[in-house]
Amino acid sequence: MLEQLISYVIVVTVLAMVPGADMMIIMKNTLALSRSAGRVTLAGIIAGHLFWLVISVVGLAVIIAGSPLLFNAIKYAGALYLIYIGVQSMRAGVLVPRQSLEHIDTLSAPVSRKSLQQSFRQGFVANLLNPKVLILYMTIIPQFVAGSAETALGYNQQIVLLALILIGISIIWFLLVVELVNLLKRWMKSYVFQNWLSKGAGLIIILFGLRTIFFG
Repeated sequence: MLEQLISYVIVVTVLAMVPGADMMIIMKNTLALSRSAGRVTLAGIIAGHLFWLVISVVGLAVIIAGSPLLFNAIKYAGALYLIYIGVQSMRAGVLVPRQSLEHIDTLSAPVSRKSLQQSFRQGFVANLLNPKVLILYMTIIPQFVAGSAETALGYNQQIVLLALILIGISIIWFLLVVELVNLLKRWMKSYVFQNWLSKGAGLIIILFGLRTIFFG
């Protein structure tokens, strides 16, 4: 059981660290708004994970995965949402607004409640409509569920434990990403650099959306 748990931790740590749409949205919101916005985006992503955990425990994930119509609806809706966010980033032109640059030396810019709510919503919806998260809860996590002879925990109890480990690792990693990206703001005073970075971030998010459409 212990060896299986260690293997699981290694696998999900690698999966959490692989750049994906969640990471790009966190980076974009941290740069465009503040460290707080990055953390709130992460909170939205974790809320999405908790939703899929509940769905997995009650067995609805099996129904969704077994229904091509529902699965594809989630996949394409998520892809279109990522493309929308990417287009918005490319149109913004800059990632750090002029008023935020005034607070760069303290690394804390005032952010409106509306912006924080939008950051949470982006993280939550992007995670909720990510078919790879569904696949994660349907295929990868169940592979590490031990048999009844190896542990006293039931199937759903193990699913919850493994999911919470995944969520904990994701929180640690993405908080580190937020802090590192926030430090980059010290080098963000060039609007030419910002313009290219904003378009680059938007393009990457759009590519993640297109990859989801054409390659699943």
